[in-house]
Amino acid sequence: MTSAWIDLTDARGVRQRHPLREGLTTVGGRRGDVALEGTGGDQLHIWDRPPKLLFVGTGEQPRIGTTALEEHALRSGDVIEWCGARLEFRGLGYAQLEEVELPSEPAGVAAPHGAASAPGEDPAWRRLRAGLLVELGIADATAARRWQDAILRNEFEPESCARDLLASSPLPAGDARVLERATRLQRDLIMSPVQRGVRGGTRRLRSAASNWFAMALTQLFVLALFVALFAVALFIVRVRWNWSVDAYLDRIAALLRGE
Repeated sequence: MTSAWIDLTDARGVRQRHPLREGLTTVGGRRGDVALEGTGGDQLHIWDRPPKLLFVGTGEQPRIGTTALEEHALRSGDVIEWCGARLEFRGLGYAQLEEVELPSEPAGVAAPHGAASAPGEDPAWRRLRAGLLVELGIADATAARRWQDAILRNEFEPESCARDLLASSPLPAGDARVLERATRLQRDLIMSPVQRGVRGGTRRLRSAASNWFAMALTQLFVLALFVALFAVALFIVRVRWNWSVDAYLDRIAALLRGE
């Protein structure tokens, strides 16, 4: 959305132009990209592709006319009023082009057996691949940090995130690192029902039994160590001070018998 912008007129009548960023632009709040007085901790989140506005907060909601908004699909020329300010959006004309649907296949014509959309066209694959790039440390560091901060601010938008990360971190299809990590993830996902079922319960029971056995063995070892140390201490006392625990125990036994 680099060619789009906001014409913002604040409550004092001062007008400024602010370009909109790729991905997410925040308006208002304590650390918004576009500063706006009187918003407190509330913010407007402006997303691209498709352009839309989200209100994040608990205070005064933005309005178009008299209609309060929490989410709104933006078009060029939209005027939003919020906290005494007037925000007019420009340069969003391409949004209408993105909303045009491609013609579908004629009725009765099925896709060839085994055909599938390319992975890059599947939103689920784009989002997964973007996450793998960040996990493997091969994504663009600036883009990854930007979206990590967005998640911490509860401003995550998965499709914009995937598009941003993939565009800033180009890799050839079939990259060995991504393929190897995707294979391990595929294996884990396939085995997850087994882990939750009867086999998984049996496996967890065996693991628990093994853990209990190891813990008991450890306790026995500690007990044996203490017994050995105690025996060594008795031996040293007997040799050095000629004191025997047997004689001491005999005296106690004699007292108990009343002798």
